[in-house]
Amino acid sequence: MAEETLGRKVTIVKIDGTFKPGKTLSGNYKYDESIYNYSYTPQEFNSKENRVWKNQLYFLPLSRDEIRKNPLLVQNPGYVE
Repeated sequence: MAEETLGRKVTIVKIDGTFKPGKTLSGNYKYDESIYNYSYTPQEFNSKENRVWKNQLYFLPLSRDEIRKNPLLVQNPGYVE
């Protein structure tokens, strides 16, 4: 699934809450559908994050100590021995 989802833009949900007619708030804000009308809008988030999938991420690299213990081991693809 990561191969299909990484690399696309991040999607966020913008939530707006407005007072219902005649309603006010005394005290701290809390989620309350009897006081607020809520709207939920998905938006693409233009972040500087550039996530890219590399197939080598399916495997972790083998440690040098493990390779020294067993010289028949071959490092996983995408990693330098």
